[in-house]
Amino acid sequence: VIGDEDPEVSSLASYVSGRAQVVEAAQPLLDTAKNKSLNEHIRAEAVTSLGRLDWKTSRGDLLQILNETFLNDSQNKEMIPAIIYAFYEMNDSLAIHPVINILEECLEKKCSDEIYQYGFFYLKLRNATQGAATALKYIDRQNIPLKTRCLAADSLRFIAEAGHVADMKIR
Repeated sequence: VIGDEDPEVSSLASYVSGRAQVVEAAQPLLDTAKNKSLNEHIRAEAVTSLGRLDWKTSRGDLLQILNETFLNDSQNKEMIPAIIYAFYEMNDSLAIHPVINILEECLEKKCSDEIYQYGFFYLKLRNATQGAATALKYIDRQNIPLKTRCLAADSLRFIAEAGHVADMKIR
């Protein structure tokens, strides 16, 4: 049952609800995602399941959780990637600008590797031309780890190959 006292049971119930496309679970999943007193893993599983359900009603709440979580913890390895992944699962471009903003802020402060991975993955698969300039900033900075620079380069390459960055000047 979603929201069970046992974290393992609650997490598994969220997972199964999303995989089985149990639409009736959408509101309990959203309630779980918003409940800051719960274990972060449980909340992240609920968020991922909302994405799998393609429950567009949750988008505003998910963006709010994304912004609040990043503001309080730029090292977050669970909630931020889960929300980005949920928007990917929903095939939704609404999170493009928030993800770009997060990646821009991550240029100046340390963020978790998962944020870079999911952020550039999302921009790449959404063909987010708006993210091309941010990806270039990552590629140009020598103080950025090679792994992260490669993620940015792959995102940029994919967007360019899709024909969305015709006039971009690459140095």
